[in-house]
Amino acid sequence: MTVMKRALGLTLFAMMLTACAVTSPFDRAKLSGADKTLSYQQAITDSESLRGRRILWGGSIIETRNLAQHTEVVVLAYPLDVQAQPLTSKSALGRFVLIWPGYLESADYAPGRWLSVIGDLDGLRDELLGESRHSYPVIQAQYLYLWPLETGPAVSPRFHIGVGVIL
Repeated sequence: MTVMKRALGLTLFAMMLTACAVTSPFDRAKLSGADKTLSYQQAITDSESLRGRRILWGGSIIETRNLAQHTEVVVLAYPLDVQAQPLTSKSALGRFVLIWPGYLESADYAPGRWLSVIGDLDGLRDELLGESRHSYPVIQAQYLYLWPLETGPAVSPRFHIGVGVIL
């Protein structure tokens, strides 16, 4: 009987640990080789020496442009949490442009939506913002994750205990 109780206890403990585990929307293979520490400022100041570096960035979509051969998405960058989700409660870092080698539906990739991207840094691009020019890092995207829209009213603060209990 004690062996059964112990096995049950270990099983419940393992379930609680996996329920609390933090995971990224990108699998390990996609994340391998992606530099999660490369800062926005480094990309601006050392763009040529960092060209080709695989990075993980994310933020809030500002604009989606569908062109003949690819889609460009202008993103307002934010720091990411451990799940690679943009922390929009923090200060914005600046804008970047991601290039996707195909069509992205602009109704889905709409302004205000959050996304995370793994891709290769491809230098800088000058773009007009109002009447002034700004340099933005360009990312040749390999993998995108469009974060789901929030559903229902946000209850804050949320506190999780074990499996499925939210207070």
